[in-house]
Amino acid sequence: MFLHEPLKPRRGRILHCLAVIRVSSKKQEEKSKSRQTQENLLRRAVAQSYKGPVDWTFISTCASGEHLDRDEITELILNVKTGQFDLVITEDLGRIMRSVEVRTICGICVDFLTRLIAINDNLDTTDPNWPDHALFAGWQHEKHNETLSRRIKERKREKFLAGADLPRFIAGYVIPKNPKTDDDLKKDDDATTFIEGAINRTLIGMPDTIVADWLNEQEFPTGPYCDSDKWNGKSYQRWITNPLLAGLRVKNKRHTVKNYESGHRKSKNAPRELRMERKVPHLAHISMSLHKTLVGYFSKRSAKDGRGRPEGTGYSRTNAPWPSNHVYCGICGRLYYRGGHGRTEFMMCSGCREYVCWNGITFDGRVMNARISNLVFTEIESLADFDPAMLQLLKEEASNTDNDLNRKKRALESEIKTIRRQAENAEQAILDGYSGRSLIETLQVLEDQLADKVVEHEELEGESQEKSLVLPSAEKIKQLARESFGNLAADDPEMGHLMRLLIPKIVVFPVQLCEGGRVVLRAKFRMFLSDLLPDKRLQASMRQPLERILTVDLFDPPQREKYRKLVIAGRATGMTEKMIAAKYGLTITAVQRASALQRKMNQLGLSDPYLPVTDPSVNNTKLRRQWHKRYDFKPKPDAGEI
Repeated sequence: MFLHEPLKPRRGRILHCLAVIRVSSKKQEEKSKSRQTQENLLRRAVAQSYKGPVDWTFISTCASGEHLDRDEITELILNVKTGQFDLVITEDLGRIMRSVEVRTICGICVDFLTRLIAINDNLDTTDPNWPDHALFAGWQHEKHNETLSRRIKERKREKFLAGADLPRFIAGYVIPKNPKTDDDLKKDDDATTFIEGAINRTLIGMPDTIVADWLNEQEFPTGPYCDSDKWNGKSYQRWITNPLLAGLRVKNKRHTVKNYESGHRKSKNAPRELRMERKVPHLAHISMSLHKTLVGYFSKRSAKDGRGRPEGTGYSRTNAPWPSNHVYCGICGRLYYRGGHGRTEFMMCSGCREYVCWNGITFDGRVMNARISNLVFTEIESLADFDPAMLQLLKEEASNTDNDLNRKKRALESEIKTIRRQAENAEQAILDGYSGRSLIETLQVLEDQLADKVVEHEELEGESQEKSLVLPSAEKIKQLARESFGNLAADDPEMGHLMRLLIPKIVVFPVQLCEGGRVVLRAKFRMFLSDLLPDKRLQASMRQPLERILTVDLFDPPQREKYRKLVIAGRATGMTEKMIAAKYGLTITAVQRASALQRKMNQLGLSDPYLPVTDPSVNNTKLRRQWHKRYDFKPKPDAGEI
């Protein structure tokens, strides 16, 4: 190991080492046990250079060295800035990152008096020339990746043009042992019938899932590299649009483009000059014209079913109108998606779409938006002042928070005095003639600690003077709500942002009238009015007192339920059914049904006519997903929690 100076700890006899270990992939780790090899190398190198006790801390990761936004890099920097480590050691700088930006990491180590050694790069930050070495080594590691990638692509290109470079095989072909070129392959003639049958069913408008079910019924295999032995809609569409079925090999349809800010590579459609094609007519199951017709059909269908946005504008999920990405199924715990039963504004359980939930009931997202908004406004306006006992408890909690703040301030003041005294002693020792690098380093560490503690004390001082907890009145909370919501419309994106702030999660449950009828949805959620308050500490203190659990019906009740209370009140005053019907513009039959509903509720001892639906056995035409052969109920552990 190259050393510009001998290894030695800054304080005491224990050498505190921070080792950085990285492998690019799990496959690399499984083949070569690279992590253990790197660890043994680092331990052996330090043991040969320092004979005293060593305290090891390891940062080990499995990721690409080109990724600059890895958590391990942040962890390394934070550990170095603590000033607790004497040495950062790694096999080479490429284990930290494959970029010239690695020189910044070396500089941070130097700033905090932490030595960095990269064994294979012969880099030691005690060497005055370390900046040049780090820059060149980082460039070399980055360049190595680019050169190797270019060399591999050129070799694959030549192999493809020579008829080799076989991709993963798909269903419909007979694969011999160790094939070298396409000439070694042949198509399965029996598969042609199934392929043509599937295409005919697709072109007459059958959904992909139905065609996939047909292939499963025919026991047609999915292929040697498919994750599942059963066809589904997505796997069928990928397979049936593969140009190999039409006798054409295609390579470089997509390529990766590097983002230099994060180091990640993103797959994009490759330019025409990079695309390569090779005709293999002996592997064709269908004609090229039929293949083009099929691809055009899927493209046209996707365009019709898409969001309808102009090309290139995109449509971020986070920009979807509220309550998108915010509503969960009370049965399986999965998100509700837009587009329920072919209607854009209606929302449907994503688990039902995937055949893992039986709740196929949908609701209009616009109805939920309007009703929850109105309920929130009503709840805020009806907010009453706290009773004296509750107010006293809140004041005590606020007082405890302020007391905790004062305790932290006193503890910080004590630490500042101690550090300042130690720094003065170190300065006096230097003035008295005691010199040495360790004493100067100690003084620098103490000065850094003192600066940090002073800044922290000033922040606490500002909080105690300017942000002392003052409990707001109910009127103050109402005023904050009016200012926040203002004249925002229910479908305004800013309104959705505020709703997400007040209501973290909405859960919908299927319910049904106690005497039967349609299965409908009821939403339940927690509302935290404390999030309207500007002070974070005040939000924490007021969170529980200002919490509300609310329920909203996402349906219009039937006539018998809508007028039930009015009918019962009229009957209690001695009115006849005919008189009640005339008063409210109802038929006598409607009045009788309302009375019958009340009798059913009395019989069951209910105050609410709606009962929760907990299984799909209820007689309802909308709940039929459980009869499908792909159905497999898989609720999440937190299903139904609000």
